[in-house]
Amino acid sequence: MQQPVAAIAGALLIALAFPGTSLAASYDCKKASTLTEIVICADQRLSVYDEQLSAVYNRIKKANPLAESELVNSQRKWLKSRNTCSSDVGCLSNAYASRLLELQQLDRSQ
Repeated sequence: MQQPVAAIAGALLIALAFPGTSLAASYDCKKASTLTEIVICADQRLSVYDEQLSAVYNRIKKANPLAESELVNSQRKWLKSRNTCSSDVGCLSNAYASRLLELQQLDRSQ
């Protein structure tokens, strides 16, 4: 039980150390509500991954409206999986790298 508390405390310390910094996440870091979102906002590499993933996802969604439902469902499933990483930056990096590769391959095939 102490690990989650320590992880939350660590993420909050990171967030407090850089007040007003919202790096480049694809969402408003001031509204980050989960530990995973806070960690993504506090880590520049994860923020960049998040921006890149968002751009590719939105491009695919716009280019192929007939497949939008399937894409949205797969993204929701991925987000649930990503969130299991919690504050583990390595796990989050791997999750983003895998999803980016998957979406980039889908983007090229269209």
